[in-house]
Amino acid sequence: PSPRPARIGTVRGAMGLDRRGPDVVTAAATVSGGRLVAEGPLWTELELALDASFCADAVLVLQVAKTSPRVDALLRFHAPGRWDPENWYAALPFFAGAGAALVLDRAGWPLRPRTDQLPGTLGDFYALQAGWASVAQDQGVAVAMIDGPLLQLGPLAPGERLLAGDPRLADDPAHPYAWLMTNFWETNFQAHLGGFHEYRFVVRWGPDLAAAAAALAACRAAGQGLTAFRLGRTDRN
Repeated sequence: PSPRPARIGTVRGAMGLDRRGPDVVTAAATVSGGRLVAEGPLWTELELALDASFCADAVLVLQVAKTSPRVDALLRFHAPGRWDPENWYAALPFFAGAGAALVLDRAGWPLRPRTDQLPGTLGDFYALQAGWASVAQDQGVAVAMIDGPLLQLGPLAPGERLLAGDPRLADDPAHPYAWLMTNFWETNFQAHLGGFHEYRFVVRWGPDLAAAAAALAACRAAGQGLTAFRLGRTDRN
């Protein structure tokens, strides 16, 4: 979050203005406690309390599966209403190992960011369909972004924004963040971001997700939920 107006930064190309000026203030939440919510044969549910100066009542609920490599995460917090420009991110530090490739689910089609793009196009953030994956030769990680499908890959620090084709992108680790909320841009976003917010994520991993198609299919399946059918008649007449 940026608790005071930021100056206009520089930008390369025609992507628009970078309002993250040199006076932007960045703060991060820390874990201040935790408790066991439930323990069962299939899941263990934990609740982690988060301490942050920019929001209140922040918790991270983790449901850890016991029969498969899967974690469901629920991020919940109360944001104060204010007029200052601010961005809200959630770090997603999940990688399949050294040399792994990022693949995004873009309208049902896999996209390697900054690789499967025209030169001069945006290399910072992407609107996703279901999520993204990190795939290597022998394993993969699938991250379903169910409630916040905007992925930030560029650095959060203010500065020049690099576009696809720029050789300097080779030195950018492209750490993934879920871009949860923003009012930096003069669009149809709300002027303030106050209120209660909740975002769900599902993380799966394993050798069966080493192929990009399988990993992105896991992202789509994670956001579909359960389908129930009524079998036979239920009335007693």
